[in-house]
Amino acid sequence: MGGVDIVKDGVSVAEGFPSKVIVATSTNQGDVILIDWLYPFLWEAAQIGAIDVPAHIAYGFFGGGLMWLWENLAEEVTDFAEENWEAAAIAEKNEAHVPNTVEDEGGPKGDSGNVGEINDENFGTDL
Repeated sequence: MGGVDIVKDGVSVAEGFPSKVIVATSTNQGDVILIDWLYPFLWEAAQIGAIDVPAHIAYGFFGGGLMWLWENLAEEVTDFAEENWEAAAIAEKNEAHVPNTVEDEGGPKGDSGNVGEINDENFGTDL
């Protein structure tokens, strides 16, 4: 129809459709290698280069890089907390403390300091 070939030497060559080896002959072995072996290999290589490699790079960054960042950030936070804990403990220790006092309620209770009030009756004599 109209002089357009859709099959040439056992290979479909219709415009707008992918080439396919329909019948393997001794004259189309170059097309067999090109279409059945080389094109799939090149498409696989293109997929690896365009999709798989960037995906592995992103996975490596998110999986390894962010884990490394998180671990180092945790160490920094721990060091900062320990440093501030020590500084707060030193500041508390050096802070001028006001002693706790009880209001005077009329002097000391108990011993008045008078020696005459001491009871010596049962004091041991076996020295």
